[in-house]
Amino acid sequence: METDTPDPSASDTEKTEQNMKPYECEKCDHGCMTRGDLDKHMRTHTGARPYVCKLCKQAFARSDTLVGHMHIHTGAKPFVCKECGKAFRQSGQLDQHMRCHTGEKPYLCKEKECGKRFVTSSNLTIHMRTHTGEKPYICEKCEKTFDNSTSLSKHIQIHSTETPYDCKECVKAFKTSAGLYQHMQTHSKSKTYACEECQNEFLSKSGLHKHHARKHGDKIENDKLLAKDRAYYHANSDTILAQQHALKLEKDKTFYVMFGDALI
Repeated sequence: METDTPDPSASDTEKTEQNMKPYECEKCDHGCMTRGDLDKHMRTHTGARPYVCKLCKQAFARSDTLVGHMHIHTGAKPFVCKECGKAFRQSGQLDQHMRCHTGEKPYLCKEKECGKRFVTSSNLTIHMRTHTGEKPYICEKCEKTFDNSTSLSKHIQIHSTETPYDCKECVKAFKTSAGLYQHMQTHSKSKTYACEECQNEFLSKSGLHKHHARKHGDKIENDKLLAKDRAYYHANSDTILAQQHALKLEKDKTFYVMFGDALI
């Protein structure tokens, strides 16, 4: 019977690496210590999820992932970082978090002339799509494609009419937390984006880009921005007018509270 044997000319380190993960995945060359670990890994390719939560019916590929998921229902976070005290539901989440303290980036891109490293394997997977051009996440509304689920989730909010992010300073509401954050800068006195051409300052990066195109850029770029603004207004005119009306009512109410007696 033939058996795999280490190269006799290899160094001790190379011998250790050859014997470290003897079970190799035929799909992606991922190495595993045991046959059981390889079986678990293969589910990432087959999509099999045999472990089902009895409370919410969510399914998982690994039993330990199901155990970690159950902490969502119980609220337990038993894995605590010794460096900063942050707690996690799963040991894997703690391991990943610890790399923030150690600076470790164990996942290496093997493409030539790249060599970027990542904290998690999922980030490496997303990065690899910049080389392959793969965009597996598709918007059901407009069929636009994305290389990761987070970008798709943000994009889907464009099609939604819901504005769950409310400004506490005024009556405006936004579809995304990023939109609210950018808006909140209009209530702040600080202007962090400066034009290198004329030193004018702006509250947002998009405001700086618009200014540069209109004041220092070419006519084509300026026309594109104007067309984009018009399209946005037409698509959201009802919401914009309603917000403007509500804001006017709020201002009128404040005015009469402050100066009503003087008008009588």
